[in-house]
Amino acid sequence: YLDGSHDTSFPNGSYDAGDTISISYDGFYVRFFAKGVEFHKIAVAADQTLFMDSTIYYVDATIEDITFASFPTADYSGAVKLSTANSNMHIAGGTIEKIAGGTSWSDASAVSEIGYENGAELSFTAPTDSVYAMIGFGEDPTNQHNYSDIAHRIYLTSAGLAYAYVDGVQQAGS
Repeated sequence: YLDGSHDTSFPNGSYDAGDTISISYDGFYVRFFAKGVEFHKIAVAADQTLFMDSTIYYVDATIEDITFASFPTADYSGAVKLSTANSNMHIAGGTIEKIAGGTSWSDASAVSEIGYENGAELSFTAPTDSVYAMIGFGEDPTNQHNYSDIAHRIYLTSAGLAYAYVDGVQQAGS
């Protein structure tokens, strides 16, 4: 999803467990990558400050090896931290896990403590199947309680399919 839109250009429309998936912002474009291939690029306004934001649908599902840094200088000071709105997510060692709540997008989110202006990079390892998750860049760290708050996001499904959205509109994917 990119700014709320579903993005349909994900390579092969799929991912495998263990693949690295990433999103970057260089001050001009947000780029989506999977399997080492850029699958979508969209021009965005300059001078944006972006935060890592995520939500997971099912309890016990995880996203692993999350890194969030400034771009291109790779300052990793933006530790991922729990959203102040709920305690249904657990974060440890770059992994987020939904530990409580229901089967819902709006009851468990994790957001970075620090945002990066004019450049950010987020990467993570694709989870095993049986996960529905959305992760990407949010613009307001105080309003992170649902996938619709993640302006530039990747939606992962339990079938191994991935979609890019921008502001709620699909841009690429299956």
